Amino acid sequence: MREIEFVSEENIKFKIGPILSAAGSVRIVGVSDMASAISAIKRVAADSNIRLRVYTGKRSAAAAAATAGGVAGWFAVPAILSGSVSATSLAVGTIVATAAPVLAIGGVGIGLGIAVHKAFTSKADCDVVKYPASKAIDILFKK
Repeated sequence: MREIEFVSEENIKFKIGPILSAAGSVRIVGVSDMASAISAIKRVAADSNIRLRVYTGKRSAAAAAATAGGVAGWFAVPAILSGSVSATSLAVGTIVATAAPVLAIGGVGIGLGIAVHKAFTSKADCDVVKYPASKAIDILFKK
C-alpha cells in the first residue's frame, strides 16, 4: 500500500485522484484535520463515481469492550450486596455495578449501529478507515 503525507485538502485531492482512478489502495498519514481530509476524499470519489464506506477503525472492539465491561459489572452485584468485600472494593464495585447497565446497553447499541451501517454501505467500492489516534486514513479498494 502506498503511503502519502497529509499536507492540505488540495494536496490530498491531487495525490489520491490517480490512485483512486486506478483502483489502488493508499494510506494517508499525518492527518491533522480528519474532517477536511475525509471531505477531500469524498469529493475525489464522487468525481470518479466511486462509492465509499467511511468508518472509524477499531470501533467494533470498543463496542465489545463496553458490552463486556457492563456484563462484568453485573457479576459484581451479588458480592456488593452480600457485604463480603472491603469498603474500597464496595465503593468501586458500586460505581461499576451502577454503570454496568449503561455500558452493556451502550455496547449493544454501538454494535447494532455498526451492523446497520455495514448493511447500508455494503455496495461500496472502497473502504475509508479513519484512525484518529494515529492520525492516519486508509483507503482500501475492494475490487
